Amino acid sequence: MVNQSWLILLSVSFFVMTMSFLAVIFFLIYAAIELRKASVALREFLKVTEERLKPTIEQAEETLKGIRKVSEDVGVVTENVKDVSVHLTEVSSSLKALSGLVQTFQEGLSLRVLGLKAGMRAATNVLMGKSKEGRS
Repeated sequence: MVNQSWLILLSVSFFVMTMSFLAVIFFLIYAAIELRKASVALREFLKVTEERLKPTIEQAEETLKGIRKVSEDVGVVTENVKDVSVHLTEVSSSLKALSGLVQTFQEGLSLRVLGLKAGMRAATNVLMGKSKEGRS
């Protein structure tokens, strides 16, 4: 009887072990199928996302190119403004120098005119003085 009870116990254990093994295999097959479905769904999601993002990325690149162009144009304008500022400074210096020359010329001319006036007055006085002497 002892041998039969061991045999029954081993048979039941083998049955439980076989059922457990079949359950694990069934679970692994189910998990593999679900994993494959998830993988396919992920690929589809990535494909759709890439198709949707591609135009957005292209548009962003075009926008960045436009911003870069505007930035370069602003740099050129800034350089032109600097050049104009330098030239205006030069013109201002030239005008100051010209103003100084005109003022110097004006002072010299004014002195000559004053000298000429004084000379003419003196000559007139001399002539008037001689003419009075000649009459007297």
